[in-house]
Amino acid sequence: MRLIRVTVPEGKAHDIAQIAFANGVEQVTIRAEEARAAKGETRRMEALEATVATPVAKRFLDGLLSAPAFDPATMSVAQRKPVSIVTHQPIGKLTRPVFHPATDVMEDLWQFSHVTISLVLRILIAAAMLAHGVLHDHLILMVGGLLFIPVLPPLMAIGFGAMTGRWRLAGQGLLTCLLGLGLVLIGGALVGWIEPRPIEFQDFPELKPSFIIAALVGIAAALANSDDAGKRELIGLAAAAQISLVPIWFGLAWALGTISKEVAVERALSLGLNLAAIVVTSALTYTLIGYKKGSLARLPADA
Repeated sequence: MRLIRVTVPEGKAHDIAQIAFANGVEQVTIRAEEARAAKGETRRMEALEATVATPVAKRFLDGLLSAPAFDPATMSVAQRKPVSIVTHQPIGKLTRPVFHPATDVMEDLWQFSHVTISLVLRILIAAAMLAHGVLHDHLILMVGGLLFIPVLPPLMAIGFGAMTGRWRLAGQGLLTCLLGLGLVLIGGALVGWIEPRPIEFQDFPELKPSFIIAALVGIAAALANSDDAGKRELIGLAAAAQISLVPIWFGLAWALGTISKEVAVERALSLGLNLAAIVVTSALTYTLIGYKKGSLARLPADA
């Protein structure tokens, strides 16, 4: 469910309303507003609001962003996800959960791809938990660490950014992914130096089944990211299990001095294939859903 608000210059709301009606919106509310800037400038504006199901919101916003009448320099779009809506529309139709507007997916992936001190510390702490669990073959600690290593959203950002032409998002996803993998390796090495002992966990995924699982994770993750009812937590755990165990092993083995060249090559190849599988399958899934290159072309460039 979505509450959509489009703010436009005075006299433009009628054009936006026609776009809304053409894309399945049954009713809109229009009201006059006044916008005041910090420098004292005042402009007369109009706000159009609509209460719609998620798939209708996608059709409306796709149509709006591609329409000649839409001017991102003078117009703005905001959305909210309400807890509930009581209206004349049938509840079964109103609560359909798929698929999100492209702007929802883009901003969600941007939010999870920013490099912050919080992200760095969370990855290091989670990597330490995972490394300790791998050293002692302690499943609960390993699961706890894997849950808090956010490797999936940056990989999805690469695929979504590439498919929609938002190359700044794709680059940010790549940067965050590489940084995350590096931090996981460092976390593993730190634990190995602090607690030098043989690695007890040996159940690392084999090349072929690991690749297949990673490909399926990419599909499931893109679907969950585009669905109001989709839950990414356990999908993220599956992705972390395919990705994070390898840099943790490299960090531990480096600190402990037990790196085998043959095993290192095999695990590095597995990591590369798994990363590629998630990016490619998530990108293809986004494309099949309808997030294509032109869907976000009218928006300002990413800063």
